[in-house]
Amino acid sequence: MNGKRHGKGKKYNFGRLSLEGEFSNGYLIEGKRYDNKCNLEFVLERNGKGIEYYDDGNIKYEGKYLNEKKNGKVKYYNTNGKLELEGEYKDDVLNGKVKEYDENGKLEFEGEYNNGKKWKGKENSQIFQGEYLNGKKWNGKGREYKSVHVGPGCTDFVRLISFEGDYINGKRKGKGEIYDRESRKRVLKEIDEENDIKTGNENN
Repeated sequence: MNGKRHGKGKKYNFGRLSLEGEFSNGYLIEGKRYDNKCNLEFVLERNGKGIEYYDDGNIKYEGKYLNEKKNGKVKYYNTNGKLELEGEYKDDVLNGKVKEYDENGKLEFEGEYNNGKKWKGKENSQIFQGEYLNGKKWNGKGREYKSVHVGPGCTDFVRLISFEGDYINGKRKGKGEIYDRESRKRVLKEIDEENDIKTGNENN
């Protein structure tokens, strides 16, 4: 209708069924989506509730959809069926109140996202233990990682820890440990990122 999918239909990619159901104004409003192996990947109900699945059939995601994008409250689950994230989406991007959990169900972050980025709240994870304010790590202990080329021809990447220490007002400040490319540790008696001060330990 008017050049857009409207009514019941099926959509194919390279001869494989991709979508089937009912469309309105170009968007799927009720139906199913399949992956490139024709396995059921997603079910959308007429009320806008969508459910995504892992390859084994366990639920990966459930929440509200509008115009084929996540909008409203959602829940994500890990492969073991435990809640991984619950929060709010707007046009497929995290926006609003969010809670994140580790693989054992322990709360790791509670706060707010702004346009897909942690904006404010408290985190207690292996990566960072502290607060976020205006999108920055604000106060507390934290870890930072870097990607390093390895392997023949330096074609592979690994994540290595680059800093572990304290943050105050969004800056590295206090005691800390800096790691080089080979993950050798240099203990800092004092670090003050704002004033570009790094005082090392003579024994390292």
